[in-house]
Amino acid sequence: MKKYIYFSGLLMIAMFVVGCSTITDLVSQYALSENAFNTYLKKRIGIEQKVDITQLANASLTFNDLNATIGKHNSKKVALSGDATIILNSIIGDQKANMKLKMSAQPYFDNKQGAIFLKDITLDDYTFDSSLGKIANKTVLPYINSLLQFYFDNQPVYVLDAKNNPIEAVIQKTAKYINVENGQITFNNNITH
Repeated sequence: MKKYIYFSGLLMIAMFVVGCSTITDLVSQYALSENAFNTYLKKRIGIEQKVDITQLANASLTFNDLNATIGKHNSKKVALSGDATIILNSIIGDQKANMKLKMSAQPYFDNKQGAIFLKDITLDDYTFDSSLGKIANKTVLPYINSLLQFYFDNQPVYVLDAKNNPIEAVIQKTAKYINVENGQITFNNNITH
């Protein structure tokens, strides 16, 4: 009888270890493709993010088009390009500006929310078309950078669908990190460089 209990216990431990190994393998094999990433971004177009610049002014940013390339220009970053509308509200009136921009950023995974956010945003290139005509880049660039960082701090660029996708539910519960690879983002339990 003691042998039976002993072997049953060993069998349960072995099944647990194999099960954990399988889950770890599942997480490390799951990849978010650039196409799926861009499909998700297209659904999020039009979301407005407001931010107070000073006590006398605030701004809102809305992306009208946004496209990502993952790990192609920089092996650890996501490059984004698109069109955005910025509306600056101040005591001297409202000003609307349209932007075409290219930026790069480091994605990070928040497993509590099951979401990928962007940090360390770098504005690589942009054109700025304002209702007031030309505005000096030095004047607006700090505000644009702050607005972009605030936007992506509060708006995830991808959220796992834990309710409808059992694989993504497991990934949300077990993954801790993401890796940027050429054309995809992979999920992992360990930091890899």
